[in-house]
Amino acid sequence: MGLFDKAKEFVTDKDNVEKAREQLTDERVDAATDRLKGMAPDQADGAIDQLGDRAKDWGGNEQEEGRQTERRAAEQAGEHRGEQRGHEGR
Repeated sequence: MGLFDKAKEFVTDKDNVEKAREQLTDERVDAATDRLKGMAPDQADGAIDQLGDRAKDWGGNEQEEGRQTERRAAEQAGEHRGEQRGHEGR
């Protein structure tokens, strides 16, 4: 297993993702974006702010996340049922 395979395994491991989300508070994201903006040219401030917003969204509210997961599962189940119906007539 190569280095990239190990890295991919690490960042996709469910336990590691949950640990990262626990650490990803809005305050920490704000501190990191402020620090980055202090080091980067002023032209990058907008992009850094957008990245911070996306990080906050990713960390997100667990209840909202659960609702989104349930919606996606329901949508996928509906699509799957539609595929089955299409095959029944053949």
